[in-house]
Amino acid sequence: METIKEAKQFLKENYKVGASCPCCSQHVKAYKRKIDAGVAVFLIKMSLMTKPDEFIHAEKVLKALGKSTKSMNYSIARYWDLIEREPIDKSNKTKKSSGNWKLTILGRSFVNNEYNPIKHVITYNSKRINWHEKTFLEVASIEECLGESFNYSELMKGF
Repeated sequence: METIKEAKQFLKENYKVGASCPCCSQHVKAYKRKIDAGVAVFLIKMSLMTKPDEFIHAEKVLKALGKSTKSMNYSIARYWDLIEREPIDKSNKTKKSSGNWKLTILGRSFVNNEYNPIKHVITYNSKRINWHEKTFLEVASIEECLGESFNYSELMKGF
């Protein structure tokens, strides 16, 4: 490849399966994501620990669950607008994130089994780029996301 235009075309043709960028060698791939049981449990625990519009540090929720940040991918809930990260002070160049999150109105509705989000999303470069075309009309309740490993009623009573 000799031009940036050719590199862009190459990535456009290969980002779904994954490829290395010919310009910078960064891995480029789109991912199909779903809300798994771990994320659903995290959201339920978060709802039990907070009031509406209240931010909480993710580590507090994880500690209450007996988990570590490395063991749960809770932040993917942002792709469905179920959680929102607390903005940080832009003048502080040392912090990438506050670590504080809150459930959105949709997130609380999901936890309360009043809203069912689209089952899958497509992410690229840490951003939602689309709903998954084959499952666009499929939705997932929180009970479906929990699967058979967890009992929704028991979780909602508290841990």
